[in-house]
Amino acid sequence: MKKTWKVLLMVFAVAFGVMLFNGTSSKAAATITGLKQTKATSSSVTVQWQPYMATNVYYATYIGTSAASLTRKDSAYETDNYISGLTEGGVYYVQVRAYSDSSRTKQIAASNTIQVATELADVTGGAQISATANTVTLRWNPVSGATGYYVYRYINGNYIQVAASKTNSCTVSGLAPSTLANFYVLAARTTTAKFTVTSDYYEGIYSVATTPAKPASVGMTNWYDSINVAYFGWNSVNNCSGYQIQIQDYKGKTLLNKFESYYSLRVSPFWKGKFTKTRVRAYITIGNKKFFGPWSSYSYNASNKKIKISSKSKKITIKWKKISGAAGYTIYISKKSGSGYKKVKTLSKKKTSITIKKYGKKKLKKGKTYYIRMKYLIKVGKKKVASGLRGQGSISVH
Repeated sequence: MKKTWKVLLMVFAVAFGVMLFNGTSSKAAATITGLKQTKATSSSVTVQWQPYMATNVYYATYIGTSAASLTRKDSAYETDNYISGLTEGGVYYVQVRAYSDSSRTKQIAASNTIQVATELADVTGGAQISATANTVTLRWNPVSGATGYYVYRYINGNYIQVAASKTNSCTVSGLAPSTLANFYVLAARTTTAKFTVTSDYYEGIYSVATTPAKPASVGMTNWYDSINVAYFGWNSVNNCSGYQIQIQDYKGKTLLNKFESYYSLRVSPFWKGKFTKTRVRAYITIGNKKFFGPWSSYSYNASNKKIKISSKSKKITIKWKKISGAAGYTIYISKKSGSGYKKVKTLSKKKTSITIKKYGKKKLKKGKTYYIRMKYLIKVGKKKVASGLRGQGSISVH
């Protein structure tokens, strides 16, 4: 009797071991591996998987809007399947099952369920909303289902990705002042299975500009004393919408603030008897807002209301009105109108006259015509700067 129980126990043990072994093998063999998404359109996805180990295998794909709502979609005859009739920007779940019969009633294996997605709708409404010297900020309409966006710049015939964003706006950095460029945006979604789908077409955002570079210089280009008209000019700046010109008195009070589309300005009447300082900056317009580049350096100018030059006893006497803001006056004399000027003296701001007896080391000659120039000086920081304008005249010595 004991021997019989031992035999039965051994038989049971062997049977249990065989069953355990078969069960483990069956579980391992019942998995289809390598299921992944390989393509997407706005209405379809393509999936692919590794062939199941058995021969004479028949496949079918199952799809649903959740892992718990899978329904049979297509019969597959290879190890990939094109699944159509889907919604743009849709997210689905797919599983592949293997069968031993062509009618697909005897299931022998199944894959894991993976998330798949169709192409997203195209991005719309792209526009520039802000800028600095080295950045531009772009914005567009959000796309349903997008988990992020890719931003590209078109450079030398190629679309180069320059930024990525999780929201419907992005700041692109690393640009130079006065840059003008075209940018393009794609909406994107990455599934839990690590497959990324995008929108089909780029949304172009054109003529995007950084704020302009600093104008190299500004200065008075023409001066008509008799009619009191001044013309200012400055270096043009690339890729700007226009310029802001500001003229202030020596204390910083604004006398003129004007916007021009061209790089010149006519000022009439000009301010006589006081020092003025002029600066300019370029700007771009985004929407209804101006975005400015840096100001240029100041240009300093002064024009005297009245200068009187007289001669007597081989002497030249110069008298003038004080100029508000002047830090001093430098007087020059020459025998020629256009060259050969020699410095006579620099006077303090309190002085309003000077008598000249010599040209260099030689006394003035009777009957000789001499030319006079007067520079007006203003203190800028610790330095004295000369006006772009100057007083001048000529006289024959008596």
